Amino acid sequence: MGLGNLTQRQVTNLLVWADSQKQQAKNSVVRTTLTCGRPSESAEDEVKPGAYDNVRVYVKASGDADEIISTIRERLRTMNGTEVVYSSDEADLAVSLLGIKTKSTGGYENGVAFSVVVTRPCVWKMGTYTSRHDAFADQFVQVGSNNSEVAGSIVSSIDIHDLEDQRMANAATKKLLQNLKK
Repeated sequence: MGLGNLTQRQVTNLLVWADSQKQQAKNSVVRTTLTCGRPSESAEDEVKPGAYDNVRVYVKASGDADEIISTIRERLRTMNGTEVVYSSDEADLAVSLLGIKTKSTGGYENGVAFSVVVTRPCVWKMGTYTSRHDAFADQFVQVGSNNSEVAGSIVSSIDIHDLEDQRMANAATKKLLQNLKK
C-alpha cells in the first residue's frame, strides 16, 4: 500500500483526514431524542444528584378552578418530597385542572366538578427541530360539594397514582447521577 514510504507529516495528515471523515459521517446522521421531565435541564448541564430529592410539580387551572388551585398547591407543598414549581419546563409532572360549578335544575349551585390531567413535560428533538410533546400520565374527574373536599381528593389521587411513580424514577435518576460522579 506504500504507507511505509510516507513521511511522518504525511502519516499525520492521513490520520487527521481519516478522523475528519469519520466525524463528518457521524455528524451527517440526524439525531432524534425524546426527553421527559424537566425540559429546561439538558443532558449537557451539570445536574447534581440532590436536585432529584423532590418531585417537582407544576399546577395550572382554567374554568372555575381559580378558587381551588391555591389549595391544591398548598397541599402539594406540605407533602414530603414534593416541590411546587411555576413553569412546566422545571417540572417532573404537570397537573392541569378544569373546573366547573355544578347546578341543580333550579339553578342553585350545589357543588363542583374538576377534570384533572397529569402529564410529564417532554421535548422532542430531531436535528435542529425542537417540539414539546407532553406524555400522558393520568386523567380523572373529581366531583364534590365543596372545594376543600375536592382538593383533598385530587391531591390524594395524584399522590397515589402519579407522585409515587415519579419518586421512584427520581430515586433511580439520583442513583445514576451519584454513580456517574464516582
